[in-house]
Order: sequence, then C-alpha cells, then structure tokens
Amino acid sequence: MKYNMVVGIYRLSCRLLMLALDPDVLRALLEDFWSRIPPRQFVGTEADAFADDLVAKHIRVPQLPAILAFERATLSTLRDGTPHGARFNIDPLPMLRARAEGTVLQEPGAPGEYALEITAEGPSVSAASR
Repeated sequence: MKYNMVVGIYRLSCRLLMLALDPDVLRALLEDFWSRIPPRQFVGTEADAFADDLVAKHIRVPQLPAILAFERATLSTLRDGTPHGARFNIDPLPMLRARAEGTVLQEPGAPGEYALEITAEGPSVSAASR
C-alpha cells in the first residue's frame, strides 16, 4: 500500500528508476526512505519527502531530475491552481510519452533548452535551442 501512494504520485520518475536500474532498486530506495523518515499524514507530503530524498541521493539516471521536477511542478499546480514550470535539456514531450508508456526513449532528440509550463489547462512547451 505504501508503495502505491508514492509511485502513484511520482509515476514517471518511478518508472524511469525501474527501467534504468531495476524494480528491486526502487523498492530498496523506498524501504530505505521509510526506515529513516517518519511517516507523513498526507500522501502528497509523503511523496514530497520521498522526492526530496531522491534529489539528495544524487542518483545518476539521465533525465531523472527533470522528470522529477516536472512531476513536482504538476503536483504543485494541482495543489494551488497556479502555473509552475520545469526545464529540460531535450524535447520533453517524446521523453514524457515514453515514460507514460513505460518504455525507454530510443532517440532522445536534439539537445536544447526547453521550458515546460504546467497550468490547470495542461502543459505547454517553449524551446530555445542552444
């Protein structure tokens, strides 16, 4: 049950960790988190604490920081109704689609600077090539 709460909120980040590392590694990260961090009353704050823990661990998985930032921005927009953003160094849409489908992105696309703004109506991408 605990797994479903965090994985449900950070679904894309957790899928990336499972694809890049292994499902057992994700389980170990979650178990380590729960062994050190007191439980939170609300699912969103529990998931935020787990995301903070992932960031602090500096896990070297390509695009993990950007996908996690995107999911955190999405959660913030859902909470407060105001736009939030995330930055990517490749086109985020193919990467996010691949994560949503549970697949590995075969062609990462052209590098660049992309900003994705998450609003109540949905995300919008702006690009400024390097």
